[in-house]
Formats: sequence, C-alpha cells, structure tokens
Amino acid sequence: MTKAQQLGIKNFPYLEKDILGREIYWENEIGYWEKSNFDSKGNKTYWENSRGIGYMKIFDENNKLISEIDIKTWKQIDHRNSVIDNLI
Repeated sequence: MTKAQQLGIKNFPYLEKDILGREIYWENEIGYWEKSNFDSKGNKTYWENSRGIGYMKIFDENNKLISEIDIKTWKQIDHRNSVIDNLI
C-alpha cells in the first residue's frame, strides 16, 4: 500500500516537502512514488522510487561527492579513486 493510499489521498499528484521547501515525497494517481532525503548542507543523499531504483550518496565536509551506492545492485562507486565495489 502506498503512502497516499494509507492516508486516503484523492487529489494527485500528492507531494510532501521538508521545512526548507525541498520535495521529499511525490506520488501520482497510479501509485508511482519517489522519495528523497537531504543532509544538513542541502545535498540529496538518498533517492528511491517505487520501481526499486535509487541511490545513496556520501559527501565530504566540502560538499564534494565521495561515494555513491546503487540501491538496486548495492554497487558502490568511490568517486575519490574511481573504484567500484560490490557491497553484497
């Protein structure tokens, strides 16, 4: 069951934003959804959709992307050394 279905939402698209106005959840009338998280510096650190596609990103203290993980395959790309590791 999707979030909109749980809440009984009838008007689409359904959208949620965080306190800074960034979109953190979106759903359409056929049940497709996307969700995101942001760190304190505004970097999008997580994104996922209802098709199981998504990523997690790690940034350094200077907001430089250092690592990215594909949540479908759990493969990690280390942007510092261009190394790909399988995390499973």
